[in-house]
Amino acid sequence: MSDDLVTTACPLCGGPDRTPVWQHPGGVINAVCDTCGHVFLARRASQAAIDAIYASYQQAYPRDFLIDPDNPVRRSARERWHQARPHLPDVPRRVLEIGCGYGFFLDALPCDTLRCGIEPSVTQSDFARQDLGLDGVRCQTLKAALAEGVWSKGFFDLIGSFHVIEHLPHPALLFEAAQDMLTQNGILFLACPELRSVGHNVIELEYLASSLHLQTFSAERIISLAATHGFRTLTHYEERNQTPFPGSSHAFLFQRKPTTLDTTPQAPLDPGVAAAIAGAWHAEMAARCDRLQKDVAALHTAGHRIAVFGAGVHTQGLFHAAGLDPALIEGIIDDSVDKQGQLLSGIPIRSLDATLAADACDVILVSTLASENRLLQNLPRRLPSHVRLIGLYRDIFGPPFATEPTVNAPQ
Repeated sequence: MSDDLVTTACPLCGGPDRTPVWQHPGGVINAVCDTCGHVFLARRASQAAIDAIYASYQQAYPRDFLIDPDNPVRRSARERWHQARPHLPDVPRRVLEIGCGYGFFLDALPCDTLRCGIEPSVTQSDFARQDLGLDGVRCQTLKAALAEGVWSKGFFDLIGSFHVIEHLPHPALLFEAAQDMLTQNGILFLACPELRSVGHNVIELEYLASSLHLQTFSAERIISLAATHGFRTLTHYEERNQTPFPGSSHAFLFQRKPTTLDTTPQAPLDPGVAAAIAGAWHAEMAARCDRLQKDVAALHTAGHRIAVFGAGVHTQGLFHAAGLDPALIEGIIDDSVDKQGQLLSGIPIRSLDATLAADACDVILVSTLASENRLLQNLPRRLPSHVRLIGLYRDIFGPPFATEPTVNAPQ
């Protein structure tokens, strides 16, 4: 990636000056705008490189997991709707979700709601249509849908977009689209990681290292951005549905008003404070990754054969962003037949049964975010007594740490 990096100004205010808070060995730099305090990737992969990453991006969830009505991703979507419902003036009749993934949030809405979605992933949009019956889901980008004029202006009562805005190189596009497609007084419902409470997890670090998370919003900054685009804030709150870091994502409910409305943007977070918070997060992540590297190295030195359970983005992040040495890992285990027989970081992916039959490990490190608890509960019944099970977050990374700055702002 280091050969295909670009340097960018602040995507919110255009300010050219920034304070770096972290640099990945591949060259990506996370920084704080010295003008408005926004945290963003000041050096990142080119847009062409990012587009190529998305084109090959695959979620790790096997089909059996997706169709389970009680899987944690479905539960998270239901919780998102139930937590938001008391804050809405009315039950929306026409809803659009931008970046709807597998369609679980749309599926959680009342069945008499007109449910539409935009999702560029073929796999995920197909699941939403074919398995959940969401005929209103289209496989395309927001930019393509706007250019095509799929829906008339002022058509939707509510537009939702969850963990999408942090991926956008130009976040204003989401607010401009909502202004165009929402009814008068319509609701824009956003959720994204929030600077002060973002979880210390491998996915977040990997998305930064891979240039997929381009922005890290403070609550003040996203509220200010909404105001400049003619939205007033109804409420914002910490979401309960994030596992294992509840509250790491903030939800925002904005109401569309005429663009002539006097909306005074909220004062941005002081750049020095933002730099201290972002720097503290990266310092804590570095400490946790160091523990991971040392613990796995100690197991390997003691003669243990280590396998990683999970062949998705999280495990990719263990090697790419968290610095785990692939040479210390004997194999990767995944229940998805589509992944078995492939390689991840040069390591073969096999089923659990095949791994156990070959006696290829005596330690299994569970590598997942949302499903760690479930796997730690269910895997022991499938393992012989001599195989040790380790949860990355339960046993190595530890519980969520305080989110207030614990280190000084970078000098």
